[in-house]
Amino acid sequence: MKKTFFQLALATGLLLGACSKQKTINPCAETIEIGRFGLLEASKGFLPFEGVNKIVFKSETGDSLVLETKSFFTHFVPTTKELDCPEDDSFPAYYKYISEYKDITLLISAGNLKMEIELITKPYFPEIEEAIRIADVLTVDIESPVRERVYYRLLSFYAAQRDHPNPAILGEQFLETVELNGQPFDSVYFEEKFFEVDGVRTNFQTYYNKQFGLVAFKDYGGTLWVFDRFE
Repeated sequence: MKKTFFQLALATGLLLGACSKQKTINPCAETIEIGRFGLLEASKGFLPFEGVNKIVFKSETGDSLVLETKSFFTHFVPTTKELDCPEDDSFPAYYKYISEYKDITLLISAGNLKMEIELITKPYFPEIEEAIRIADVLTVDIESPVRERVYYRLLSFYAAQRDHPNPAILGEQFLETVELNGQPFDSVYFEEKFFEVDGVRTNFQTYYNKQFGLVAFKDYGGTLWVFDRFE
């Protein structure tokens, strides 16, 4: 009798163990490949820097600032995004995709100001659907003057919204025309931000369009530098 009870208990324990183990299986354990996305040719026009070595900016007082173009390249970036598993949100789901990515670095030869402009295709998250919806997004970042490789996001906007469903996720304004230090510019994306930089609340203003790229920006000292010419 004891033997029978022991066997029954053992079998029940194994069964419960199997059920318990089965509940811990992630239905989204395998990485889900959602595709390879390239930039539209029209979006690439927002990087008018091919063959440009230097970009000259002028201040309101007539001073010049020269940014050199460095590391202008294109490549395809593999990315894995972790979201809730649609079948069981107590588990993660991993979505992998590849995006075309273009990047240019702008810096002063003295090395005390460094900016990066990036253009990349981004799928629509957090929901993955059968028809993947994407946008081409351009961003402008500036490196911290006190911490190397720490960047502040100054501006981001759709170079092409494509079929992305949400046109209001970014904080920029679109200006049909704007005058900066006496110069008029058309079709300009603008964003104003405030960051705590080395204990000081700093105001940034960034202007960008398709014709000249970086039209104007405020530096850490508050000077507004406006596009003058390519060299």
